[in-house]
Amino acid sequence: RATSSRYPFRRDLEKAIAELQKDYFVAASILGPWEYVRHLVGEGVNSVLRLVYRDPGMLSYVFDRVGSFLAKVSETLEQLGTDAVWVWDDLAYKNGPFISPQHYRRFVMPQHERIVQPFRKRGKPAILHTDGNVKLLIPHFIEAGFTALQPLEAKADMDVRELKALYGDKLAFIGNIDARALALGPEAIKREVESKVPVAAKGGGYIAGSDHSVPPDVSLSNYLYFVELVKRVGTYPLRR
Repeated sequence: RATSSRYPFRRDLEKAIAELQKDYFVAASILGPWEYVRHLVGEGVNSVLRLVYRDPGMLSYVFDRVGSFLAKVSETLEQLGTDAVWVWDDLAYKNGPFISPQHYRRFVMPQHERIVQPFRKRGKPAILHTDGNVKLLIPHFIEAGFTALQPLEAKADMDVRELKALYGDKLAFIGNIDARALALGPEAIKREVESKVPVAAKGGGYIAGSDHSVPPDVSLSNYLYFVELVKRVGTYPLRR
């Protein structure tokens, strides 16, 4: 097992991380507890939601077991020298979270805390990827120990300008450039980037990026224009 110091692949991974760090920031990518559990207990989100009410004790047990495993994975990857932990855990629909803040705190948050703890105790960042509208959960993400949120899905009414004003002293932000604008061409891209990047980048704590996976209808020329525009608008010192 990679968590064992005697496992030969562990040494290879440690060397690979060190080599990559000569040029890159290397994050440990971990599938989150919600994603694991929704596959373990049935056929996706609805199976978990039913158990919240029908058998919360059993659901807590499953989350705890998954959390124990993921905490060990996180600890191992931190020991191997990675720069941050990046947890992938989609927790929301377009209009709001799958579960209430109270249920997040009961079932998911304790596992998030365990996963980020090996990195946070050494002052390393903890990034959470979650699609959808998670505004109601953001204060709880911060309490769990996350230091950055990604991708801020614009289609789900997530706006980095609003979030920066509310949480910019506690949380960094990654993304929020509407992928639909990237497909429309330079004018739409320019409006999107120039309206968000200067505001979000002010004072630091923002990495520009698309609000979701870049779709296939985004041309290479559009994407390269986006990258160059972000470099122009978002390079410090900011132009405005």
